[in-house]
Amino acid sequence: MKFVKTIVVLCAFSATVAYAVDPQRSEITCAQLGDKYELTADAEARFSELKGSCEGVYEVDGALYVRSQATVRSIRGSRVRLYLPATDHTFEVTADSSQRIHVGGRKLRVRDMSRGDEIGIYISVDKFAQEKVDEIAFATDDSSAEEIVVAPVQEVEALPTTG
Repeated sequence: MKFVKTIVVLCAFSATVAYAVDPQRSEITCAQLGDKYELTADAEARFSELKGSCEGVYEVDGALYVRSQATVRSIRGSRVRLYLPATDHTFEVTADSSQRIHVGGRKLRVRDMSRGDEIGIYISVDKFAQEKVDEIAFATDDSSAEEIVVAPVQEVEALPTTG
């Protein structure tokens, strides 16, 4: 059985992640994915610490996952301090002690990880992102289904809604 050097089940974030042994790098880049998709509000809140840390897009069983590399800085009980080299950012999370993590081909409990262990965090694109809307269609007064006007979406500042 072939193992990737470092994979983590994202127990620290309680997320759905890739738990496969052989993710394949996609031809899609992080920038291309960012052009097409945006995070859901839930994902924005749950994964704010990972912003800007995408190292690549991987395919696992036909689904796309964004991968971030992290290094374990310290572990105290269920508190894990992680360092993201891509953003030079360190943050702390509370891990679920019942989860197992793949580190270097070994399946470990959070408490058994060591300082310096490198882990890959895989986040599912289809569960935590949605396609960006770049145009909308307006129906015209004509009852013909062929009379649809397509208009590009432009971001504008909204006026205050209080009155």
